[in-house]
Amino acid sequence: MAWEVLQNAALLFQRQEEAGLKKLLDVYSEMANISMENGNFVNALEDFNRALTTFSMLDDDDQNERIPAEIHYKMGLCESMIKNYDDGMKSFQKASDFIAKVIENEKTAEQTEEVLAKIKDLEETQQEIKNKILEISDVKAEEIELVKKKKTKMYGLS
Repeated sequence: MAWEVLQNAALLFQRQEEAGLKKLLDVYSEMANISMENGNFVNALEDFNRALTTFSMLDDDDQNERIPAEIHYKMGLCESMIKNYDDGMKSFQKASDFIAKVIENEKTAEQTEEVLAKIKDLEETQQEIKNKILEISDVKAEEIELVKKKKTKMYGLS
């Protein structure tokens, strides 16, 4: 039901054109989150893609690189859940790339304790994403090996 309410809100914000873009981005992201929580990963991916398209239409002043980083991270999770590992790894890499941009921007700011803590947090997040890429690569390799073993067992192939 919440997804349907958000879908109606999306229609309203679409009619507002540029004035409704920021809220439309939020609506698509929430729709995707609901689909993701309900295990409907394909719909979640569609809504995350809509969110990214909407993000790209925002004025530069309204863009925050953390938003696409979060969206790509969640897309990576969805892709992984439907065993689309290559796309999942690409999404995680894009998330890592966006975080790298945020880190670069933060390093140009005055190096207060708050900024340094934020940079450290972002670097830890980026490392977690890189670990997720390695994890998915390992899972993919394990699944390939399992399929090979099953083929060998079934058909006596090497």
